[in-house]
Amino acid sequence: WPELHRKEKRAKGREAARQAIELAPDMPAALVRLAQYTEDPAVKGQLLRRAYENGPNNVEAILAYAQHLVWDPNPAESEALARKALALDPLVDRTYDILTLIEMRKKRIDKVSEIITLWKEKIPESASARWKESLVYFQRGDYRLMVPTYLGALELESSAAGKDYYKREIGIAYLLARMPDEAQRWIDSMAVRDQGQDWFTRGSRLAI
Repeated sequence: WPELHRKEKRAKGREAARQAIELAPDMPAALVRLAQYTEDPAVKGQLLRRAYENGPNNVEAILAYAQHLVWDPNPAESEALARKALALDPLVDRTYDILTLIEMRKKRIDKVSEIITLWKEKIPESASARWKESLVYFQRGDYRLMVPTYLGALELESSAAGKDYYKREIGIAYLLARMPDEAQRWIDSMAVRDQGQDWFTRGSRLAI
């Protein structure tokens, strides 16, 4: 049933995008939406390029095209587009996400850190910035800094979503940070609270 629901939702989204294109064939937002429901990478790229050309200062269109190009062997165009979006609006998480991904591909971790510092300065409440920062610490092997950064991201995301991700996923941080004693204590406390019914608790116990 969930898969059928997703397919129906996607079909409705595709049809809505097509109708929007019929009404406004050159509107960047409509082209971006249609591209989201296009499977062929070449056709998707054409739609996104057209969206950008029709809206050269439309941040959504710029970033959609930049995201499409980010895995090119030479991501220079993607980076240029992302930096253009940054100049137009520095308060969009996706811009920083693309720039950090490009620098990670180049293995320039110091540059990634510089972008994350700017990201946190411009969007202090961004959980995505903390996720990326925790990944940098993980890649450096600095697990003691990774844990509080990871937990900070969880807390921000939980607050934004109004859900309790935070305490359910603390163990992930400890496991990633190779701190099995702390992870075990968390798992034991979760097992008591959930009376052994929590699937993640059981899975985490096996992982230690």
